[in-house]
Amino acid sequence: MSHSKHTKRGYSIYLEKWNPSAKKYINTCVISGSKGYSPVIEENLRDTPEYRELTKTLPKMELDI
Repeated sequence: MSHSKHTKRGYSIYLEKWNPSAKKYINTCVISGSKGYSPVIEENLRDTPEYRELTKTLPKMELDI
């Protein structure tokens, strides 16, 4: 039985269980609820497991300040 049937899009076991501190780089839209990774990681976390997992799982999302 494949375990991929039980995982939904945008969900990563790495981010949820093994490295929950990477959640601080996930932006969530207040209006639509869509999620994406913060562009800050492109400068700070390049070539790390967190960067690879975030960019693979979520789209890039910038915030308006």
